[in-house]
Amino acid sequence: MTPSPRHAPRAVILVALALALALPALLVGQGRGRGGGFGNAGIGDAGIGGRQGRGGTPRDAFGQTPVRTGTISGSVVTAGSGLPVRRARVSLTGAELRGGRFVLTDDAGHFTFLALPAGRFNLNASKAGYVSMAFGASQPGRPGTPIQLTDGQQIDRVTLTLPRGGVITGTVLDDHGDPSPGTPVRAMRVVTENGERRLRIAGQDQTDDRGIYRIYQLQPGDYVVSAVPRNIGETEIGVALAAEMQSLVQQISAGSGANATFNITVPAGDAADRVSVLQQQLAQANDTPNVAYAPVYYPGALAASSASPIPLAAGEERSGIDFQLQLVRTARIEGSIANQDGTIPSGVQVALSDRGSGLDVPGIGMNMTRVGPDGRFSFSGVAPGQYTIEARAIVRKEPDGTNDAGRGRGGRGGAFGRFGGPGDIQQVLWASTDLGVNGQDLSGLVLTLQPGMTMTGRVDFEATSGQPPTDLSTVRLTLISRGNDTFGIGRTPPPASVDATGRFTITGIAPGRYSLTGGILRIVSPSGNGPVAFSIDGPAPIANPSAAAIPWTMKSAIANGRDMLDFPLDVGPGENPSNVVVTFTDRTQQLSGTIQDASGRPVSQYTILVFPSDQRYWQPVSRRVASTRPGTDGSFVFRGLPAGDYYLTAVTDIDPANQTDPTVLEQLAKASISISIKEGEQKVQDIRVAN
Repeated sequence: MTPSPRHAPRAVILVALALALALPALLVGQGRGRGGGFGNAGIGDAGIGGRQGRGGTPRDAFGQTPVRTGTISGSVVTAGSGLPVRRARVSLTGAELRGGRFVLTDDAGHFTFLALPAGRFNLNASKAGYVSMAFGASQPGRPGTPIQLTDGQQIDRVTLTLPRGGVITGTVLDDHGDPSPGTPVRAMRVVTENGERRLRIAGQDQTDDRGIYRIYQLQPGDYVVSAVPRNIGETEIGVALAAEMQSLVQQISAGSGANATFNITVPAGDAADRVSVLQQQLAQANDTPNVAYAPVYYPGALAASSASPIPLAAGEERSGIDFQLQLVRTARIEGSIANQDGTIPSGVQVALSDRGSGLDVPGIGMNMTRVGPDGRFSFSGVAPGQYTIEARAIVRKEPDGTNDAGRGRGGRGGAFGRFGGPGDIQQVLWASTDLGVNGQDLSGLVLTLQPGMTMTGRVDFEATSGQPPTDLSTVRLTLISRGNDTFGIGRTPPPASVDATGRFTITGIAPGRYSLTGGILRIVSPSGNGPVAFSIDGPAPIANPSAAAIPWTMKSAIANGRDMLDFPLDVGPGENPSNVVVTFTDRTQQLSGTIQDASGRPVSQYTILVFPSDQRYWQPVSRRVASTRPGTDGSFVFRGLPAGDYYLTAVTDIDPANQTDPTVLEQLAKASISISIKEGEQKVQDIRVAN
């Protein structure tokens, strides 16, 4: 039974768990609460999602420079052998170093950073052929241990270990079994982003004249390997087949004395067999002109979900990952855009997305096109599969008061860039439909644009130590799309329009899942002479607390009886959420402490994880689940956690993608300290691990 942190228990909590993804430490909890300010300036912080932040003596936001007399030095060595890594790039980052610093190791693998201020710093090393590593990280891709540096402190003998990168190599063949030169090949890993599984490119190469590729500098893990052929035009395929066949026939004819004609009876042999194959392919190409090479996944699957993952150990070279391209029948899709008022907005974009693969694959299965002045659009070379076609258009209000239907001026990507260009965004129009493609052309498709949905509500303030803004039009609210978004930020509607009384309206909401973010726009003025800055209050502390008013943070956003900050809101066609109440508060919570071994010495080789005791909140991208690495002094801080009941634990390693996995959290809860954080409380909870 986990003792209550209020009683400062002495006993060690024994844990008998062996998780493949997260091994919890043996914990002792020692809790104490503070009602006032938190005085340990050397403690770093982690906000929502494990964001590591400021610690030590911060740089003044208006130019006051701290004392710089500290040093950090050490060496970079090769994992396993311990040999020095020459010319490795070592970078040092921290809130006290604008832009960070980097140095190159010497022939002995040594590095030194001089003239450092007190603070909390992260150290990383990298070199071509090796896998980048953070100091103190349990494995590649994991967060490292922050180095806590005091005024004038000299920290030496810091060691960063670089493992050699893994290699995947093989051959890509065309549909005839010949090498396919110039074919891009990618090695991808499955990751969880925004609560959904997708593939992320980890390395790529292009086949040489032998069809051979070699992707190196890969982290340990499982990989999906894909070849993405560069298709030539449909007509060119037939021309290429005919040209090759004619060349072979001429060679055969020259050798036999016969006339070069396509109707001759060719002699037996390899060349004759090849001509026979080409004749069949040319006849097929003439009968079915729409053919193209499809992206293929090792060992020969046409969908990423059917690929065979390739396990790769640190420094391992996996050879023989060979596969063959496949010709598939493709289709042409033609359609038109319609609008309810009979006009065709300019700047409309239409996207065709593959929804049948089961995974979001970067750069694969999605085509984008613009609509012509007549409202027509088309896609060619579409492989068989299940697709979604989506259309978007932005309507702006011009300076003269007229509407501009999404001319797309200014922002990158036209109408679907950053909503740039003149005029405020008035509306986002959308259309969407699903369809199946089986190699037959589709025409006559009509996408009718509809106005985006509208959300309305009000802003409230809970003030305990200050007065809310008198003009609530300084409030900034934005809906954030949760899940894969075909148009990038194109699904994100325009920012909310908030009036002076706090009533707000968000228009142009396309169907999807959304959460809400926001803050208060204010002017930060230092005392005396100095620059003036604009700031949006958020969950992190402001850079110069003495220079500005109270920071307001979002406490809740209640829509349909549920908090959008914890449970994303599903908005369907024709649904217009109303009476949404967004509450800001001037009270913030903080959880801090130190982690020590059984003898009371600080340890830093663990990851500190905090998560809610209420399993309803074990959601992807949860603001109530956070992790951080303690500094070299064993200190840790979480800022911005909502008030409530939590579990606190230390684990030797955990994949960030599994931090909200209910199965993992359920096991970790058995080895955790139970704590409660009240409104505005600055909780201190120490952890002691058993050796």
